[in-house]
Amino acid sequence: PLTEDFDPAQSADPYWVHLDATSPDTNHFLKHSMALPTHVVDGLLADESRPRCDVFDNGILIILRGVNLNPGANPEDMVSLRIWLEENRVITTRFRRIMAVEDIVHQLQEGVGPTSTGHLVARLGARLTERMTPLISQLEASVGFSTDSPAHHRAETFPVPAAHGTGDAVQRKCRYALDEPVCYRSIS
Repeated sequence: PLTEDFDPAQSADPYWVHLDATSPDTNHFLKHSMALPTHVVDGLLADESRPRCDVFDNGILIILRGVNLNPGANPEDMVSLRIWLEENRVITTRFRRIMAVEDIVHQLQEGVGPTSTGHLVARLGARLTERMTPLISQLEASVGFSTDSPAHHRAETFPVPAAHGTGDAVQRKCRYALDEPVCYRSIS
């Protein structure tokens, strides 16, 4: 937990700040205590947002969505996790409780949580996805979708430019499935 005497400018260790976007103090805190540019604050606090990843010179703004698993909530009413990622800090905001965030907080309290800012963002994305899996399975079963159907898998090959001066052509082949992507690279 952050204390009033926490000074992010003095922190050499990576840290994560998770904020309630509905709090009237969040905008001021992000602009002044966290010294974030206005365009980042706007992205973290926007009422409506679509999933995306925007890369800036000083960080990455990531918007993720997950199924609303709060008690009494309609799962179709998605929750949104907004993430600002820098080398040594992650700032996240939410408008509604997100159980995937609570999972990561619990892991950190148990001493088995993420060990870097990138690892934190990867775990957040993984937990959002893992928590959606039972609902997706239910939906698939209710419409009779089979993972054995030809429509479930498709393979594509994408040419990827070779590293400058190597002369090697790289092909990336992926098979997309609803449950797991399997990708590999071959150098020819």
